[in-house]
Amino acid sequence: MVLALALLVAQACTDTPPSSEPIRSAAERGLSPTGAVAMDAALQRMARNVDAARCIAELMAVASMPREAGSPSAQAAALHVQQQFLLHGLQARIEEHDVLLPEPVEARLEMLLPMAWQATLQEPALPEDPDTLAMPQSLPVLAFSPDSDVSAPLVYVNRGLESDYAALAARGVRTAGCIGIARLGTSFRGTKLKLAAQHGLVGLVVYPDPADDGFAKGDVWPRGPWRPDAALQRGSVLDIATFTGDPLTPGRPALPGVPRVQLHEAPGIPAIGGLGVSARDAATLLTRLAGPSVPPGFQGALPFAYHCGGTEDVQVRLLLRSQWSTRTIRNVVGELRGTVDPDVRVLMTAHRDSWCAGAMDNATGTAALTTVASLLGRLAAQGLKPARTITLISTDAEEFGLIGSTEFAEAHDAEVQRGAALCINLDAVVSGGHFSSGGAPELRCFAETAAAAVPELVDFETRALGSGSDFAPFLHRAGVPALGIDSSGPYGVYHSLYDTRAWMRAHGDPDGSRLARVSLAAAAIAFSAADSTILALDVQGLARWVQAESTELAAHLDTAELRSLAQRHEYITRAASRVARTISAVAGEDPDPVRLAGANRQLATLGRAVRSASETGAFRHAFLGVDPASGYAALTLPLFRRAVALPHGPERSETFAEHLAALDRLAQALWQIDASLGAARP
Repeated sequence: MVLALALLVAQACTDTPPSSEPIRSAAERGLSPTGAVAMDAALQRMARNVDAARCIAELMAVASMPREAGSPSAQAAALHVQQQFLLHGLQARIEEHDVLLPEPVEARLEMLLPMAWQATLQEPALPEDPDTLAMPQSLPVLAFSPDSDVSAPLVYVNRGLESDYAALAARGVRTAGCIGIARLGTSFRGTKLKLAAQHGLVGLVVYPDPADDGFAKGDVWPRGPWRPDAALQRGSVLDIATFTGDPLTPGRPALPGVPRVQLHEAPGIPAIGGLGVSARDAATLLTRLAGPSVPPGFQGALPFAYHCGGTEDVQVRLLLRSQWSTRTIRNVVGELRGTVDPDVRVLMTAHRDSWCAGAMDNATGTAALTTVASLLGRLAAQGLKPARTITLISTDAEEFGLIGSTEFAEAHDAEVQRGAALCINLDAVVSGGHFSSGGAPELRCFAETAAAAVPELVDFETRALGSGSDFAPFLHRAGVPALGIDSSGPYGVYHSLYDTRAWMRAHGDPDGSRLARVSLAAAAIAFSAADSTILALDVQGLARWVQAESTELAAHLDTAELRSLAQRHEYITRAASRVARTISAVAGEDPDPVRLAGANRQLATLGRAVRSASETGAFRHAFLGVDPASGYAALTLPLFRRAVALPHGPERSETFAEHLAALDRLAQALWQIDASLGAARP
């Protein structure tokens, strides 16, 4: 019986079909015969209007402005984006929030034994790259690191993962009471600090190892695209796997009159401090470590054998001090109001703030956003306005912990809950020539429609999204499905002084053609979702994805649990198939769009059905969470995973029942959508 049920579940849990499957007909993509003709005409007009020279000019304009969140110069960039939105005919406003943004005022990393030495903590300017001479450099204190002044032995912890600490413990290497040094990558830097504190470290130094993005990959900047050994990596360590936004106003927008918690009560702030150093300075430290040779997988590309340390013969001092105060951040919001149902919205996000010039991260996304505004505005001026609203959000303080996007989601919670259908996120979108797009499986239909303008969009890839960029507050709070678009290539200057206009001209996008394609793709997907006759989410793709993600976990279920799961999967499959058939049938009848408003609102809010009923915080999605070991990566079916990790008993039953309840709500929502579509028929 167990085997039979397991086979039933495995049969239901088929993989998402490959992207090479035939593109759906116009009706299957929610386009009426009249709507299909109008949509193709609009998308082709956009394709003719996009201009690579204007794209690269806009990128260079944005990247010329220092944009660190909360800095005096950041306001100019916000005004620039607002002016671009207004210039292209969008409604545009700036929304301000006063949020906690610690500003580093002192940082020092010293070696006390076996020699006196002090880390540089600044990146040398390059005569070949004028931006490195002009851009201000902040100290590389990892943002939200608590103030500290500690002296202790130094220990090398590789990536700072749980498995790394286990490997060190197996070799008898001391970590408690030490200052760690870890190479970046594999996990979010905030997760590294969190685990370091849990293992008793009193501070953590992180560095970019040349094995990952430096000379081991190829020529370094300014000769090649990879990271020079004197480059730093700045960043935040706010725990974005469990919290995003302003730590002083958790769950509420940081607006005048909103109560604020005390700093010692603020969530997401790590227990120990962290500092970024260059590979060059890290080498000075690592080459002096004694103790055992490192375990397999610990050796980087610096030209000596790495040792674990943790011994008394290498002592370092880590001093960190920041000014802990609130500063003003600015989200710039541009809107093209819908003509039929303006309360249903397509969101597009791109953070504007950066560390130093941030030409790739994220002047590219900002320039793409303003280019989208120009393409949509030109269509609107010609009378081609979408049925639903397109909202462009240029966010601030993303680099500090997704703060601007979270503040927007909190301040506009009612309208997001009521009608945010999807989020298109543009973050660090051009670093080379490899174009890709992907995200939630239910968004595939819009990419297929947009392929009339950008044919490569038919290769839309299903990707489970976790955290680390501005889609996260919308995805995890309200279940808003998200997608991303990029054109990628070798990129070694992330979060450093060398992410500049000169680097972009040499390696990222010499003539603006890559940015033009990304911008056109984003605009085309947004318009296809906002103006399709029916907001045709690929509900069958969503059902297949949920089932496929369940396959491996189903092996841990007993007979009764398997039966319950198989039953829900059958319900969802049947409901999704029915909705897909009804969408095609109704769209093919050239229906009145006004009659479809109710059904389209239900489609737009389908993601609200998959929120966990027991969770009340910012992470409520029943099918997607954030992997705590990574801090970035998605954790699929988190309730299901939590259940099978528990022994049989009441807690396991309750947790598994929550997952089943989410499946039930999804099936019920699909049947309601089908009924509403049927009622809208002539």
